[in-house]
Amino acid sequence: MAKIAALGLGAVGALAVVWSGGWYYGEGQIRKQLDAQIVEWAGHGVAASYKSLEIEGFPFAYRGKLIAPRTQSIVQTLQGQARADWETPVISFESSVADFGTVNFTVPEVQNARITSLNGQVPPFDVVIRSNGFSGNLTKSSDEVNVAGQGEAIEIEVTSSLTPPYTITAEKFTATGTAPENAVGQMSGVLDLKGAAVNGDAWDIVDPSQSFPRDPVNIGLSAKADVSVRPDRTMQVNAIQIDRMALNLAGITLNGDGAAEVRDRKPEGAIILRLQGLGDFLANAARAGYLAEKDVKWYQTILGGFARKGEREGEQVYAVSFKNGFTFVNGAPTFMPAPQLP
Repeated sequence: MAKIAALGLGAVGALAVVWSGGWYYGEGQIRKQLDAQIVEWAGHGVAASYKSLEIEGFPFAYRGKLIAPRTQSIVQTLQGQARADWETPVISFESSVADFGTVNFTVPEVQNARITSLNGQVPPFDVVIRSNGFSGNLTKSSDEVNVAGQGEAIEIEVTSSLTPPYTITAEKFTATGTAPENAVGQMSGVLDLKGAAVNGDAWDIVDPSQSFPRDPVNIGLSAKADVSVRPDRTMQVNAIQIDRMALNLAGITLNGDGAAEVRDRKPEGAIILRLQGLGDFLANAARAGYLAEKDVKWYQTILGGFARKGEREGEQVYAVSFKNGFTFVNGAPTFMPAPQLP
């Protein structure tokens, strides 16, 4: 009996040693994968760093804190290229020994960014992002990465010596994305932004006469893309599919869907756009000074001539197609070149 007890205790002890070794191996893998990801980002022009990585939760979980993460990258703006610096105090994450492929993360309530023009023509913009309960999860398999995130009461504050401070708020934000592990192949994403609004100072910059409705903005998008990497390591879009596109902004409602292949950066396909409130939008644009009053009727006539009547009250439908490098609307040629994609 004593021998059996001893054997049992020995087995438990051996199991504990193996389990401990497995946990610490997993901890090492987390650190290794994070460093490998930073190297990969560097290859795509994003410099990332962090002060320290704390991992606890032995023996059944991995609870980590990435302390003082920051990134620096070059982005394209309307004024040309700019350097984007981003940082936040800490990012928390959690995974389990049983489901090591899934990581739950929590983004802190405050993130900071600075956008600095490389040509010096505009002063830097400072951005502070505040959110309530912004969290999500990341699942990684041998060939695919899935990310989902959601947050509430999001506030983005932008300050610069060029303009008055302005604030963008949103009631709710959700997003999901799927991409191949090597960033080549089919990508997909879903975005929903509910109740977005800006403060009066920001609206007054673009609409000082208060001609447009200032109702909260809703944005929705569900899309897929097939991408590849060029020899210079830039991304190339080969095909696009839009399952759902929705926008409510400044009194206009837009819904759409469509698909296109991309050849030599030119799309070949079609997208269906359903618009409500276009006539009032053009009239408001004239009152705001963006259009001459005498031109509004001309624009309404031209756009109305291309449009088909939709199912909803006042809805105008535009089937915008791209063929042989040119743009067509509801089958009629516009003699406008098709857009060039990245």
